[in-house]
Amino acid sequence: MKKERRDFLRLMYNSSITAALAPMLAPQEIYASDSQTFDDYKAVVYISLFGGNDAINMILPTERSGEAGYDTYADIRKNLVVSYDDLSEGLTLNTEGKLDLSSANPYDVASNLNEDAYRKGMYHIGDTGIGVNGMMPEVAQMMNENKLAVIASVGTLVVPKFDPVSKQKLSGVFPDQLFAHDRQRRLQETGQADNPTGYGWIGRLFDNLQGINGSGIITQNISFSGHNHSLVGQHTYPLELATNPAHYQTRAAGEIPTRQQLNESLTGNPFERLYNKMIGKSYSLVDELTNIWDNARIYSTLDSYGNSLFSFPSEAQINMEEAPSVSLIKSFEAIAKMIDYGKQNGLKRQVFYIEHGGYDTHSAQLDMHPKLLRELSLGLDKFQKAMDEMGMSDKVTAFTVSDFGRSVIENGDGTDHAWAGHNLVMGGAVNGGQMYGDFPLLVEQTVDESRIIPTIAIEQQFATVLKWFGVDDTLNNTLFPNLKNFSQSDLGFMKA
Repeated sequence: MKKERRDFLRLMYNSSITAALAPMLAPQEIYASDSQTFDDYKAVVYISLFGGNDAINMILPTERSGEAGYDTYADIRKNLVVSYDDLSEGLTLNTEGKLDLSSANPYDVASNLNEDAYRKGMYHIGDTGIGVNGMMPEVAQMMNENKLAVIASVGTLVVPKFDPVSKQKLSGVFPDQLFAHDRQRRLQETGQADNPTGYGWIGRLFDNLQGINGSGIITQNISFSGHNHSLVGQHTYPLELATNPAHYQTRAAGEIPTRQQLNESLTGNPFERLYNKMIGKSYSLVDELTNIWDNARIYSTLDSYGNSLFSFPSEAQINMEEAPSVSLIKSFEAIAKMIDYGKQNGLKRQVFYIEHGGYDTHSAQLDMHPKLLRELSLGLDKFQKAMDEMGMSDKVTAFTVSDFGRSVIENGDGTDHAWAGHNLVMGGAVNGGQMYGDFPLLVEQTVDESRIIPTIAIEQQFATVLKWFGVDDTLNNTLFPNLKNFSQSDLGFMKA
C-alpha cells in the first residue's frame, strides 16, 4: 500500500507541483525563434540503452581487411568475438512478406546457450559493409526494408576529433568525466557536451513550442521510465507514467482523499485546498489514462513468431537458455497507445522517453548482452509493425542512445566503460538500409585502453531528428550550441 501511495503521489507531483514551480527557476537561455505552428502530427521515441551498450558487438563490419575491418575486430575481441558467418538465409518471410521465425530461428544453436547464440554469426546487409548481430533478426530485416539505419561512432563530443589521434591533442575534445555514467547521460540530456547544468534539450524545445498541443491533460513529453532530465525545461515538465494505469488504481485507505472527500473540501486552509486540487487533477489524469487503455486499438498484425503483436514469445519459441524480460515491449505498447490517442485528439508534437537497462556489462556479457539485444530487436519490430498498421510509420521516429560505448578490448568476462558507440534510428521517414558515418579504425583511432573516439556528436543525431520534426535551424542551433563546431548539422538519415 505504501508503495502504491508513493507512486500515486509521484504522479501528482510530476504532473502538477513541479510544473507549477518550473517557471520560477532561473532562466538559462533566450529563445531564438518565434513559436512554430504545425498542421500535422509527429512523434519521437527516445530509447536509452541504460548502462553503456557494447555496440561493437551489435553492429559489425563485414569487410574483412583493414584497421576498421572484421579481421582486426576478431583479433582484438578474442572471447567475445561474433562469428563472421552470414545468417541471412535464416531470415525467411511468410506469405505476407513479413519475417517468420515460427519454424526456425536463425540464431538457433544446439547447445541452447545464450553465449553460443550470441557468437553464432551475423546478418550481412547486402553490400553495405554492415553486419547485424544474430540475436537481432528483426533489426536486420528492417535494415533490408530500409526502415532502420545505423549511426556509427557517435558520442558526446564538443568539437571534431583531431587526426592523427593522440591524447595530447584531445584536450578540446574530451567531455567532462568521460567514463562516468551519470555525467555522460546528463550531457546527452542537456544536448551540450560541455554543459551538464542546463535544462534538458527536449524540455527547452517545448518551452519554445508552448501551446502547440492545446491545454489537455495529456502533455507533449512523456516518460515511461521515471525521471529523465532531457524532458525538463524552464516552463515545461513531463508526465512520468507507468505502462498501465491499473498501477495507480489501488489507493492507500485513509491516506489519500477520495473523490467524495475532495468534493466536500471546498473550504479549509489554502494549503489543503491546493493539495486537494492537485489530487483531483491526478484522479482526472488516471481516469483519462484508463479510458485510453480501455479503448486502445487491437492490432491484427502478428509478431515474428505468429503471436499477437505485443505479446511476448514463449521460451520454447524464443529458443534461448533464458528468455529476455518483457519490460521494453510493455513500454513500446504504452507508447503506441499514447500515439494513437495523440493523433486522434489533435495533438501535434510528442516525445516519449523509455529506458532499457542492464547494458553495463563489465562481467557476464556473454549471458547478459544477447538477452538485451534480443528484447531490443523484438521491441523495435513490434513497435514499427504497430506504426505501420496505424498508418503512422512516416510520422513516428525512434532512436537509441546509450551512456557510452564499451572498450574494444575485452576484460576477460565483459567490457569496460569507453566512449563512442553505434546508435539505431527507425521509422518510415528514415533513409534506412545504410550506415551514417564509418566504422572506427580499431587500432589508430582509439585512446586509453582501446576506447573509440566519436566521429559524430550526439547533438548532430538529435538535430537531424528535430529538423524532420519541424524545428528550424535557428532553434536547433540554440538547443545545441556546439553544432557550430561541426561541418554538418544534418547527417542526412531523415527524409525531407
